[in-house]
Amino acid sequence: MLGRAGLWILLLRLQAGAGNAGAVDDECGHESGQSCTLQMLQHVAERRLRSYGPMHPEPSVVRWNQVPSGGRLVTGLLSVFLDPADAKSPQLELEIAMYFSNQQPAPLGALLLHCGGPGSDSSCLRYVWGSRLEGYDVWSISQRGIGPRADPALNCNNSHLPVSGCPATGCQISDFTDCPCALLDGTPQIGEIWADIDPQNETQVAHLLRKRDAWGSRCAASPKFQLTGANGKTYNFLEYVGSQFLSYDIDRFRRAIGAQKMSFYGYSYGTYVAGVYASAFSEFTGRVVLDGNMDPTPRKTAQATGDALANDKFIAFLLNTCKAAPDCPLEHPEEEYDRIVAAARLGNLTAPTKSGMQFPLTVGMLMAYIQTESASNSGRLFHRILETLAGLSPKASSETIHTTVAFILDGFCFVKGVSTWYNYDICVGPGQTSEDEEGTGQDFGEPYMQQCAVWGVDQAGYFDVPDLLRQWKSAASNRGDAGLAAVVGDMVGSFLWPVKATPNAPMGSSIVYPLVVGNLFDPATSYSWAQNMKSAFPGGSLITWQGIGHTFPSHASDYNKDAVKECQAHIKAYLQKGTMPVNGLTCFQVRYEIALEALRRRRTSALRWRKYSISTVAGLRRIHNILHRGSHRFKGDLQLWYQHVDFCLRSGSTAMLTRVLMRAVKYHPKEVHLWLLAADRELQQGHVEAARKLLLRGLRCVPTSVKLLVEFLRLEVGVAGQLLAAELLKQEEDTEAKTEDAGTKDVWAPSRLLFRKAVAKLEGDVASMASYLAASAQLLHQAQEKWSASSGLSEWAESLREAAAKSRPGVGHSSSGKEEVDVPAKTIWEVWWTEELRAGGKSWSDLAPVIAECSLGAVIAKAVEAMWQQYQKVASGKELHAPLLAMAKSPAAVSDVDAVLKVLETFSVAVPSLSDEAVKAAVEELRQRSAVKYPGHLRLGLVASSGVFAVPEARSQEAAMACASLLKVASGASAQDSAVQSAGVAHYKAD
Repeated sequence: MLGRAGLWILLLRLQAGAGNAGAVDDECGHESGQSCTLQMLQHVAERRLRSYGPMHPEPSVVRWNQVPSGGRLVTGLLSVFLDPADAKSPQLELEIAMYFSNQQPAPLGALLLHCGGPGSDSSCLRYVWGSRLEGYDVWSISQRGIGPRADPALNCNNSHLPVSGCPATGCQISDFTDCPCALLDGTPQIGEIWADIDPQNETQVAHLLRKRDAWGSRCAASPKFQLTGANGKTYNFLEYVGSQFLSYDIDRFRRAIGAQKMSFYGYSYGTYVAGVYASAFSEFTGRVVLDGNMDPTPRKTAQATGDALANDKFIAFLLNTCKAAPDCPLEHPEEEYDRIVAAARLGNLTAPTKSGMQFPLTVGMLMAYIQTESASNSGRLFHRILETLAGLSPKASSETIHTTVAFILDGFCFVKGVSTWYNYDICVGPGQTSEDEEGTGQDFGEPYMQQCAVWGVDQAGYFDVPDLLRQWKSAASNRGDAGLAAVVGDMVGSFLWPVKATPNAPMGSSIVYPLVVGNLFDPATSYSWAQNMKSAFPGGSLITWQGIGHTFPSHASDYNKDAVKECQAHIKAYLQKGTMPVNGLTCFQVRYEIALEALRRRRTSALRWRKYSISTVAGLRRIHNILHRGSHRFKGDLQLWYQHVDFCLRSGSTAMLTRVLMRAVKYHPKEVHLWLLAADRELQQGHVEAARKLLLRGLRCVPTSVKLLVEFLRLEVGVAGQLLAAELLKQEEDTEAKTEDAGTKDVWAPSRLLFRKAVAKLEGDVASMASYLAASAQLLHQAQEKWSASSGLSEWAESLREAAAKSRPGVGHSSSGKEEVDVPAKTIWEVWWTEELRAGGKSWSDLAPVIAECSLGAVIAKAVEAMWQQYQKVASGKELHAPLLAMAKSPAAVSDVDAVLKVLETFSVAVPSLSDEAVKAAVEELRQRSAVKYPGHLRLGLVASSGVFAVPEARSQEAAMACASLLKVASGASAQDSAVQSAGVAHYKAD
């Protein structure tokens, strides 16, 4: 039993790991400091002394249904108190699931994945995965009242079809369900930010608000929501379903698995969950990605304003994009959209029911369809929205209109997989039965109960029906139909929720650094909310995606996949390494417009259209305009510039390409590839002088760029070749012409001058010098093969030999012998001896003594290899005995273990065919020297012991015994030991 003083000291020390809620909140509540007994405090202290982890959590809090292991998906239950501050309140068991990291313990800790809603449950992590989440124990949770096994569940679960059909007066909602939280008879269907009425009709709006107000008290008093605690007290479950209570449940799980930090990846409402937790438990929050952000200030009016703005913006963007597209199914998008809405308002968009009744499509349900399809973040469904609108256009046939209306109604009006509007002449669907109904194939409608319950208590604001009508009138004067439909949906959802709010505090923290991802044309969560979320967490960064749809696309078909990958790479770098991208980064997308232009070209070719029309250039102009505005707004984004250049090349926009490249090099003067593209463009047009000027400008900005120097030299060599070709053609046409001028004109002088200046610039940079000399030698050899009789090339060859001789590492230079020096050193030396052998009149016998003095073993190995290749080509090869002997005796031959292995490998093949005993003796001496200098190296020791490098099959056992002898030195075992011999054979064969 701990003493009182010792116990309190222990609790204070453990406080950092227990959090602001205290180590005793589960047993004592948040105000437990004075009311808890000493025994309870001791129990808490003892619990904290135990070591818990994700695989071995606190058993009274977390129970896994399967045995956890790395790389496995495990489900389980999290036990929480309905009121976290009241240990006598009823206990709930929430479903959880965790995908354990392959490496245990997870190097990056635990991460909660929340797919949004409210409505996301523990199955979320089954649908979202990727390399960006590797290294985390990723888990998901079923929020209170949500999930297939929730008890109590917010949604209903007792809908049915009318047993004996509809009465003479017609079916009502109550004929399909007896759930107390189903909507009252006569109430139009509602959903997230929509209602099945005309949002501009005041009578319909007032009727819906009064029906919803009367419904509230009946649902809140439902017996299934009345829970009794251990103290006999009755609790209304609906008062404890908010996001603040979810944050308490998340932190309870964090403590149960012994995690110091909890990271988050939240989509849509998941950003709200992560924001609430990060604000309440900042010190226990790790890395946070917020994608598709909710407003960080929890006010009902703010949500309605943001929803309205987002939906009106989406409609405007959709119609404008269609107007600029050559294959838009609407001839005049904005005018036809207005006529479609007007037709729905008059009840002229109908479909026949089974009884022959013409069932109307309301403006509200039309807006609901557009909102549902627009939430696709892949870009795949936007064209279907336009095609559906075209099917409702006054220009469409009556049959087409009926089919299109039926398509929409089937997606909203269904119960138990049966179309209610068609079979029962009434639209009843999930928004009225408050149940996850089995759909008819194309399901647009969803129950609205979960969202209403959570938003109703999360957000501040109390309103009655007259208050809401005044707000509706204000919104109707400045909102479009889509925006106003969203306002009405919010009003009938959370504004009239019958339970008093338990609002969250405004979100924000100065010690949490989230990555905020905002979609510019998101119809479900306004882009302005992403900006507000970034302001709430000033240490974070905001990434903007230019697409349409809800949240950032994980798989894109109609978007710029490179832009998607770029943003995904930033998200992955943040999650894996904590690398925060530049605040304000924008990922551009113009793939939709580019795809439309490609489709136009294919159709034009297939139909053999030859007539020039505005559609021929309209798509190109729009794409160029988008890319131009993007590059002007984000001048530092190189990828955007290259994307514009690439589109110019593929579309044949030659004049635009020149302008784009000139602007690009203006803003990025040190980007070598832009200078090269610009110069190449001028060359293709035959403007040699312009290309030369561009390369000179590029070299002023990047004086030591090997690529620019090489391409400049290539340009001058090409010009010289063209001058010589023209002179030869002139001589053939006029055989009597005097040619003395041709003999005195030196067309290679510019090339030689440029070469000498480049060598002077690159002096001291071994790697750059090696690349330049190798490229120059290749150009020189090509010129010599084509213009062997031309004067001036010999002088260039002499300059090349001098430059290579002067730049050779290991001769007059201090060298470390490191790999980064060895590679360019071999290149420079190879250029030197190639030129000496090719045009200098030297032989290997002359060059070998010079090479042998080099201090780099890699150069010696390269020279031996070149000599052996030459040895195999000549008849006798005796003239190479002396050079090979010099290489074998070189001190640098054993200066580096990789070099000596290469030398011995070459000699092992050459020695059996060499007749010079002196060379053989030198090689044997080299073997012994290498074995002495590198006594612990197995392969070198094997060579020294066996006398050969490539051991024939007949001597493999002998080699294995030699290898085993070497292993004996390291292991202390006998060479005869079978295990050691086996190890020797295995290692030998592996090498």
